[in-house]
Amino acid sequence: MRPSTPGPGSRSPSTTTWSPGRPEVAHGDHSVHLITGVVEDTTTGRPVPEASVYLTAGPGPYPDIAAFSGADGSFTLSVRGAGVYTLQCRTPDDRTGEATVTAQGDSPTRVRLRV
Repeated sequence: MRPSTPGPGSRSPSTTTWSPGRPEVAHGDHSVHLITGVVEDTTTGRPVPEASVYLTAGPGPYPDIAAFSGADGSFTLSVRGAGVYTLQCRTPDDRTGEATVTAQGDSPTRVRLRV
């Protein structure tokens, strides 16, 4: 059974994301890990704003969401369960980058995505 989510016009924040296209799978590790990083231009080393950053592989079910890099190129994603995750990014001008990270422990996992 899925929890209710406030409807249109509600002033209550929505805290539930449910996607009928993704199976709900029992997973042993329910800890939440943060993956933080920056999207950088390969040539200049400068931060790239407004890039979408998303997960493409993980040890179990992972959220079907994207984060957008800020003006300083930074982003944060949260994942449930320790393990190896693959991230990809796409800039507004269609450049792409990819990185693989291992999320574990209590500290955020840091990564640089170069495009």
